[in-house]
Amino acid sequence: MKRYCFICASCFLMIFSPVVHAQETSEWVEPIKGEVTDLFGTRDGSHKGLDIAAPEGESIFAASEGVVSRSNVSATYGEVVFIQHPNGYETVYAHLHERFVKEGDHVEAGQPIGIIGNTGASRGTHLHFEVHRGQWSVSKEDAVDPLTIIAMDRFQEPALHVNGQENNTYLIKQGDTLWSIARAHEMTVEQLKQINELTTHLIRTGDRLMVSKK
Repeated sequence: MKRYCFICASCFLMIFSPVVHAQETSEWVEPIKGEVTDLFGTRDGSHKGLDIAAPEGESIFAASEGVVSRSNVSATYGEVVFIQHPNGYETVYAHLHERFVKEGDHVEAGQPIGIIGNTGASRGTHLHFEVHRGQWSVSKEDAVDPLTIIAMDRFQEPALHVNGQENNTYLIKQGDTLWSIARAHEMTVEQLKQINELTTHLIRTGDRLMVSKK
């Protein structure tokens, strides 16, 4: 007697459907350079993100291309931005001092979306960064460890680029911030903003800033 194997629809999809992977790590950028002070899964498993400490005034960057799904103030997250990405993930940037984007805005990877802060249920200036497979939920059941997407060493503060200065100007490189440029040239952020007539902390890679020479 011949025996036949019947496969249900769900099993068929599991066996024959292509596996969909997240974007390669190289396509994601770290939202800030700094010191990782708390990891995913700590506090008896309740900490569903990564905490990165950095000095006041540092910019926060979108980790990948996407659309801002929320930009508001929360009692716990403080000033917070949520971004939905084409790969199905959603990222969260919490405890900001200032937000540069609003709901519905399209952002590129590495675009400044705010300034690091200490708002909401926060102790000390830092970014609380979350990654969710699918949409964020209150239970955070689909939260994933950001370090599975962005390697730990990429969060470390790099040496500031010192090339590209011509006639008292500085060529902005990827990862630079007003704070890091001002520090390298022994200036304050406010001084740097004043001589360049800047009204926000937004800077763009490839632009030049006037800097004072000692």
